[in-house]
Amino acid sequence: MFQALLGIHLAVLLFGISGLFGKLISVSPVVIVFGRTLVAACTLAVYKIKEGGFSYFSIKRKTLVHFILLGVLLAFHWLSFFYSIQISTVAVGLLSFSTFPIFVLILEPFFFKEKISPFELVCGVIVFLGLCFVVPTFDIKNNLFQGTAVGIISSLSFAAIAVLNRLFVGSFSAIKVAFFQNTFAAVILLPLVLSLKPTISYKDGLLILFLGIFCTAVAHTLFVNSLRKIPARTASIIASLEPVYAIVFAYFLLGESPSVRPLR
Repeated sequence: MFQALLGIHLAVLLFGISGLFGKLISVSPVVIVFGRTLVAACTLAVYKIKEGGFSYFSIKRKTLVHFILLGVLLAFHWLSFFYSIQISTVAVGLLSFSTFPIFVLILEPFFFKEKISPFELVCGVIVFLGLCFVVPTFDIKNNLFQGTAVGIISSLSFAAIAVLNRLFVGSFSAIKVAFFQNTFAAVILLPLVLSLKPTISYKDGLLILFLGIFCTAVAHTLFVNSLRKIPARTASIIASLEPVYAIVFAYFLLGESPSVRPLR
């Protein structure tokens, strides 16, 4: 249990840092997510090929369909995540994304016969109320409100991934789950990237490599692997610390800080 908790805290730290790349990388979210998933998939593939060969990646057709679905969800999640940050701020994007424990609390009982504890319910309500204080206005034309709305949609998709991942970790290793999700996410986004014909600078290329290896391959594997020992609800509550890490790094590296909506 301790190793699982340590692993998920490290994963959350890396996920939090990844939010900064939405501002640091100058290309579109489609290119960022494609590069992120492609680099992550290649990193995981090289690691497992050296360890056990290509046979490690063989799966049944039914399982393949499930992983394709997870790949679609993962691509959509990261696209909406980075778009939310680009149209608003790192703090707003991460704080709105942090509402995903609420969606996990709603979704998980449908898949597993587990009751929601009062503590988990209170934590979910606190997260939602905290977000309401951060949103400066509820005007749909305001970029911060738009970023919040997109971030909430991103959080819903991630909640679905977290719950569905738990259905797979009993049969597959965390690395295998992460590899197939990232691979299919990259395949799905490839036609969009080819149509954009992006020009990637040396700096953006290095940032995408770091994002793909450490903030995706390593972080994703740690997060999925932790679900072997702890419920998705508990993992999602720990993941609520992600905005804290992101805000701290955004403040020192980008000069961004969240504002609080004044009470009226």
